[in-house]
Amino acid sequence: MPFQLRYQPAVDAVPVIVTLRPGPTDVEYPETRAYKTMVSQDGAVIVQRPLRDSRARKWIWRRYHDDIPAYANLWTLLRSLEYRSRLAAGLPGTVEIWEDETGTGVFDRTTAGAVPVWTTVKLLQVHRKVQGGGGRTTYDESTMEFVVEDSAFTGF
Repeated sequence: MPFQLRYQPAVDAVPVIVTLRPGPTDVEYPETRAYKTMVSQDGAVIVQRPLRDSRARKWIWRRYHDDIPAYANLWTLLRSLEYRSRLAAGLPGTVEIWEDETGTGVFDRTTAGAVPVWTTVKLLQVHRKVQGGGGRTTYDESTMEFVVEDSAFTGF
C-alpha cells in the first residue's frame, strides 16, 4: 500500500487525499519508545516517558532528477504543505499522514472496519540536497521532515 497525505486545500474545503508518487525510497523513524532512565538516591531505576512524542521523523527520496514530472509535481506539493507555508496561506498548519509500506505499525492504524486512522503531523521542513559534480541536476536526498502533533498518537 501507499504513503499518503491528507490536507485541506482551502479553508472549509473537503480534505484531499494524495498518494505520494513517487513514494519515498527510505524513512527515518526514531526508536520505538521515547524514554529517559534515571537512578534515584537509593538506587531504584526510574523510567520517565513523555505524554507526547516530539522526535522528528523523515520520509526520504534518493537520487531523483528535476526533469521527472512526477517528482517535480510532488516536490511542489510538499513545499506547499510545509507548516510555515500553510500558515502564510491562512490554512491550518498541520496535515495528516498514513503509510503501511515500512511495516512499523506506527502510521498504518485502521478502525475495525479497515478505515485508515490518520495521524496529524507538522511538516517542519521539506529540503533537498543537490549532487555535486555538475551535469544533469540530481538530488542526492530530498526529505520531508515532520513531528507528530496528534494527541491520540501512542505509537512511541
